[in-house]
Amino acid sequence: MRLVTKTWVLLAAVVALGSMELLSLREEMAREQGALVEAIPALAPSKVRRIEISTALEKIRLERVSAEKDSEGFDQWRIVTPIEAEADSAQITALLRVFAGGIPIEAHVEDGGGTDWKQYGLEDQDARLLELFGEGDVPVISVLVGRNTVGSTSFIRIPGTDEVVRADVGGRARLDRAASEWRNRQVLLLDGKQVSRFTIARERADGAPETLVFVRGPSTETDTAGRPVPGAFALEGAPGGLTLDSEVMEAVVDTLAKIRAGAFQNPDYDAGMDDPAAEAVLQMNDGTSHRIRLGNRSSGEASFLRVDDRPEVVRAASQIGRVLLAPVTDWRDRALLRLERADIEGMALTDGGLTVVLAPETGTDRWTVTQPANLDADQVAAEQMFGIVGTLRAAGLSPDAAFAPTGTRLEIRMKDGRRQSLEWGQRVKDADGRPMVQVRLSGRPEIWLLREITSQEIKRAFGRG
Repeated sequence: MRLVTKTWVLLAAVVALGSMELLSLREEMAREQGALVEAIPALAPSKVRRIEISTALEKIRLERVSAEKDSEGFDQWRIVTPIEAEADSAQITALLRVFAGGIPIEAHVEDGGGTDWKQYGLEDQDARLLELFGEGDVPVISVLVGRNTVGSTSFIRIPGTDEVVRADVGGRARLDRAASEWRNRQVLLLDGKQVSRFTIARERADGAPETLVFVRGPSTETDTAGRPVPGAFALEGAPGGLTLDSEVMEAVVDTLAKIRAGAFQNPDYDAGMDDPAAEAVLQMNDGTSHRIRLGNRSSGEASFLRVDDRPEVVRAASQIGRVLLAPVTDWRDRALLRLERADIEGMALTDGGLTVVLAPETGTDRWTVTQPANLDADQVAAEQMFGIVGTLRAAGLSPDAAFAPTGTRLEIRMKDGRRQSLEWGQRVKDADGRPMVQVRLSGRPEIWLLREITSQEIKRAFGRG
């Protein structure tokens, strides 16, 4: 028997009606067991006043410091239970941002009764109940989060329903944090430009006490908006010939003014606070001051600090300890070269037995290879090189006083007959493990560190990168 077109159409209609009936029956069953979840609705972070993260044993409750939207405390959070402390607003903002645009359901996993919650991490002892509250006592969003599936996607269930779905709620790890991990880790957050004076008290290598006093001088310039730029720091009683590097000193102040905890230890934690290795005091323009003590059990892995009147011991970056104990000579002026293009006759790089000379063309912004013959200069690389060499700064002083020349040497030839040379030494690593090259500048005794990438960019202009 052969089916005509009309018969095919009728058959397709029967199949479609059957599918619709099946879908309707499925949705009706789902409604009997709990509402079919299609998406978690959008919720603007500014609408959230309280967050609760609950397990079978504990509830973490986070609240805004102020419910008034225009107040300073609106963007600040606190932990109310099970401990009382400042909360990390950055962590909370990241959590709320996940729900800002709504969360679509990626897949419906199980629809109803008889579900084995354990396989999804949704049983009572393992699930995390996340509730976001507005101004009332009824949560605007409530979701049970189980184990992760892929990336930040997790199995979830809406309380009051039996349906297990999969959705990207930002991952389970964030909700597994203990209450202490929601604490505000920004222990000190000051504007370094507002520091007018700071002191560091410590012992010298010979055991004698030492107090360094740094005072900010008056402003000598303005920024692009016409505002005065804070003056440079000077060391009171500095030995002759020691000029501090203004950029380095601003970095030192910022390191001390912005301290973020990696962890909080109990007040009685044995970090050597009874006999601190160093103590710094920052004095601000408004007359306030802040004190930082470095425990003598600090190491290259962490600095143990006590900040102001906070009772707990703060475990923070090892860089803070290095700053507080660094010899003041590490902060001397790191400017190696200051060159004007119009004063340069040529620059010669000797590397691997070959010497290449670059010279600026008079009246143009181009460069020419004058040695060896018949080579063209890479104009982009040459201009980048001069941008580096013209205001060359060292990354720091070499802790190793030994210098072994490698034969690589940059000579700057001036039109007035003067010569300056920069000589390359061995490759090393600094205290942070970054690759460096030792260099020595003619006329100066110090051995400096130059970033490896800076060395490569200089060489590249001469065809040696």
